[in-house]
Amino acid sequence: MIMKKSITVFLTIILLAGSPLMAAQSKVATTAAQFLGIGQGARALATGGAFSAVADDPSALYWNVAGAANLEKNGLLFSHTNWFADISYQYFAFTYKLGYSGTFGLSSTYLNYGSMERTTIENQEGDGTRFESYDFVVNLHYAMQMSDKFSIGGTVKYITQKIDIQQASGVAFDLGTLYKLDFRETQIGMSFSNFGTKMQMDGKGLYVNHDIDDSYDSNPEVNAVLLTDKFNLPVFFRAGVSMTALDKDPFKVRIAVDALYPNDNTPSLNLGAEFSFLERFYVRGGYKDLAQKDNESGLTFGGGVRLFYGTRGEILIDYAYQSMKYLSPPQYFSVILYF
Repeated sequence: MIMKKSITVFLTIILLAGSPLMAAQSKVATTAAQFLGIGQGARALATGGAFSAVADDPSALYWNVAGAANLEKNGLLFSHTNWFADISYQYFAFTYKLGYSGTFGLSSTYLNYGSMERTTIENQEGDGTRFESYDFVVNLHYAMQMSDKFSIGGTVKYITQKIDIQQASGVAFDLGTLYKLDFRETQIGMSFSNFGTKMQMDGKGLYVNHDIDDSYDSNPEVNAVLLTDKFNLPVFFRAGVSMTALDKDPFKVRIAVDALYPNDNTPSLNLGAEFSFLERFYVRGGYKDLAQKDNESGLTFGGGVRLFYGTRGEILIDYAYQSMKYLSPPQYFSVILYF
């Protein structure tokens, strides 16, 4: 009876969260700093990115910063990914308990597009030189427990995008909340991400000489700057719920769902499940971007292992695989150190 009740509650939340999904319109490619939407942490990604209501490891700093308030130990996470088109990115997250004063966090993401050959109108096959492009964000986080059931957290971030000798910078904020229920370890999470300034490219590469009026004999070498457009950041609202569907020693199954509402795409659902044995060995699966218009993602799966050292130290090694329709599927590796 309890199992049927938990499944009924879970499915009801899924239906309520997903009811407006099919009516939305897509706004793809209307924002800057798209790398801010790349999920972090192999564990979360293996469960389809349904993590805003789980948020119980250092990757919570990305998914829902409020979850960091409930971490019992200091944590250090490092993740490296070889993405499609020879793109690589690294994610780093650090959480530090401040006792009853909350949890401090620091994280960063670095995405490198690699070296590319420079082309011009005169040399469309390349002029023999190369340039590089990268995205980078550094984040400061703070989270605290308001009660034994409710926690809240916030993030301030500095964002940089660079292409050759042009770059754009901006500042943004995140806010997250997490609420615990006394039913099957149910948690409800919500997070708002990337509220901030607009991004605009600037730099020496936009400096030109220009003839302001070619209708008469004027100076053709007037210094000028090409004016680029300003673009909003990709803002995300996530609302999720997670619960323990099975807890019978030595097995445990936790399921989760996230409803994602971005400002530059149609809404979607992320579904995920984690099966654990002895809380040391894990198998995970999920589905990412369900109901999103023209979605590229789909099934996800992965696993992990928890190792112990010393009197209270832990090491978690996680792996995730994400299927893609047209692009080569990325594989994610993460290592978490608790101390």
